[in-house]
Amino acid sequence: MSLRQNAALNTSSRKHRRKAAKLAKKNGASPASSNHDRNAAARAPLQRALDLRMEHRLDEAEAIYRDLLKTHSNLMQVQFGLATLLEKRKNYREAYQHYKLAVTLAPDDFTCWHRFAGCLNEVEEFEAAEVAIVRALKIRPDEPSLYIQLAKILDNMDESEKGLRAVEKALELEPENALHHFEKGRCLLALGEFDQARRAYEKAAELDPEFTEILYYQRSQMRDSFEDAEEVLKNLETTVNASDTTRDHKAFAHFTIGRIKESQKDLDGAFENYAKANATWHEDGSFDPDHVKTVINELVGAFTPEVFELHRSAGSASTVPVFIIGMPRSGTTLVEKIITSHPHAETAGELKKMGQLSRTLWRTRSEGLTYPRDIAMVDPERLTPFADQYLARLTRDCSDKTLKVIDKLPMNFYQLGLISILFPNASVIHCKRDPMDICLSCYFQNFKDAVEFSNDLESLGFYYRQYERLMAHWKDVVSVPMLDVQYEEVVANQEEMSRKIVDFIGLDWDDACLNFHETEGTVRTASQWQVRQPVYNSSVQRWRRYEKYLGPLRDALAEHAPTA
Repeated sequence: MSLRQNAALNTSSRKHRRKAAKLAKKNGASPASSNHDRNAAARAPLQRALDLRMEHRLDEAEAIYRDLLKTHSNLMQVQFGLATLLEKRKNYREAYQHYKLAVTLAPDDFTCWHRFAGCLNEVEEFEAAEVAIVRALKIRPDEPSLYIQLAKILDNMDESEKGLRAVEKALELEPENALHHFEKGRCLLALGEFDQARRAYEKAAELDPEFTEILYYQRSQMRDSFEDAEEVLKNLETTVNASDTTRDHKAFAHFTIGRIKESQKDLDGAFENYAKANATWHEDGSFDPDHVKTVINELVGAFTPEVFELHRSAGSASTVPVFIIGMPRSGTTLVEKIITSHPHAETAGELKKMGQLSRTLWRTRSEGLTYPRDIAMVDPERLTPFADQYLARLTRDCSDKTLKVIDKLPMNFYQLGLISILFPNASVIHCKRDPMDICLSCYFQNFKDAVEFSNDLESLGFYYRQYERLMAHWKDVVSVPMLDVQYEEVVANQEEMSRKIVDFIGLDWDDACLNFHETEGTVRTASQWQVRQPVYNSSVQRWRRYEKYLGPLRDALAEHAPTA
């Protein structure tokens, strides 16, 4: 744990101890006997709230917790109970506030810190999540699940090697736990250790047959030749037809069947299973098109040319950052690998930091301002430290010879206005690809709920149109240097496009950039296997093989759909 993390935690703890003390005073807490009586009075409603939760009557349970807050806000069980309920309802931001009070009221409670870390991870406060899980480990250092949770947090912080060490610690404590072997495989896969990853997945399936479907899926991600394809298909068909198969396992099975059937040129069977897999995730109905439209409307309305003029003194003069943006599956990982093959370039992976900074601005609503609507009213001096914070995170693990560092989070296209203010001299590479191929590739990829719009063809088309609308706005108003890179052009003219990319970011040419597939390095995206192969053209115009199924997508893309 860093000194800065410790300081942040101690400051937070002091603030919340004071807040807890005020709550206790407000609620009349004094002698121990009085507290005991007051706590005893809360037991029955707390039990009632738990019973209601078991019956999935969450509104009634929440009402009980909120009523208890009026008289028992200094009781950990009330704060913790409400926090866990809000987290279940995916109201992570409010849950976070109640978890903070819970750990202040019970600083030695293992479960509070454990759950708090999970909530912090959900709101992408990864450094704070690491602090919380380390606190939990101090209380219970031999709890294997904590090391697994730490590994996931570290992975989100682009620390896969450290994550692997955390998983290995869990395996020391529980060597026969299938989940730990699965997590080891996930870390190894991210590090490009495909053979070791496969062995870890096989061990997980050996210990627990429930992991078999996930083993098959990961084999398909690694482009396994599936010499045992018929046996695998038979096992997977049994899985999807079994009444007790969980939703997750059914989706993994259908995605894998789709991948195998596609490799066998059974395109009808492939699409049928991809569609069933996506329908399984789509049942949640979590994608909200109105929310997407509202967010983009706000960005377009807020970031005018005048805003950039007002904030021209707020940013950093650094030329180090290289932002690779675009839709998922648009070729961002390919461009990243071309650049990082250069001896003076590195990647920080898909950083969440810029999004975290924008959420910090969003919290200015407490000052009567709302981000992004009121970006013009934010004091430029307030923005300057944001550039420093981001640059420190971006370059944290870089060597002295590094001149350019990549942030390859595709969805940073939402943050391009803020990026332009903070780093007007950065390089932005906008990856483009045939819209039908992008959307189909997303549809065939098991993003689960990480990319909510990817599980439905109409939603994909809608989202793509909104993305194009926002990018058209950015190109009209931002001044940060930006290069459009068409995936199909990179495939057709690898050297020409690679030279163009390297020149754009201000580096001298190096022949290593043509042999990116030989470069070591962590790849944490759905393109883990492909980018370790030479450039291939099998994904160009892939959509035409499935054209008869793609009417809803073509219609939803509207003017962005191909004309022939």
